[in-house]
Amino acid sequence: MAENFFTELKDKFQETDLYKSIYEATAGENTYAYNNKTIPAAILSEEDQDFVSEQPRQVQKDINRYLDIFRNDPSPIYKLLAEIKEKGNSELLEDADFVRKNTTDKFDNMRYSD
Repeated sequence: MAENFFTELKDKFQETDLYKSIYEATAGENTYAYNNKTIPAAILSEEDQDFVSEQPRQVQKDINRYLDIFRNDPSPIYKLLAEIKEKGNSELLEDADFVRKNTTDKFDNMRYSD
């Protein structure tokens, strides 16, 4: 009897708009989890990679972390590298407002917020 009740309850829930919205938000290719699993870290050009390898170890670690965060649109990283080349250091990506204004990909923004 209890099995029939729960089966019936589950079937009715799956017909609701709430279930459909939860399913759409958590299944398929357009989800944060899917994007994190399938999209590799961004890759710099050979010239920029050579520049990064000349930087101190901590800067290299930070840039590698940012490459993992900004997988879909690495343009904030290129702005960071341009400022490092110009000024010798940069804290651009530490400024959340700068990141919000210069990041177009929603999953990159989500990863940055984590």
